[in-house]
Amino acid sequence: RWGTAGLHVRNCVAVATDGTAAALTLETDAASWAGLLTGGGLATLLDSGAATVSGGTAEQVAAILALFDLPETG
Repeated sequence: RWGTAGLHVRNCVAVATDGTAAALTLETDAASWAGLLTGGGLATLLDSGAATVSGGTAEQVAAILALFDLPETG
């Protein structure tokens, strides 16, 4: 049911994309993505192997996620 999805962020505007040709990717399943968006930590996902980063670093992914008002991680 779920394919790929992406966000192109430029000038503080995020536009939904299909994720094709993304320079930086975070690959995870839908449940882990939902957990991340509702307060789960990126480091927890990466450490458990539930997510992987390619084309950059976890710090770059964290910087992009910090642009959004996500719940604080516990």
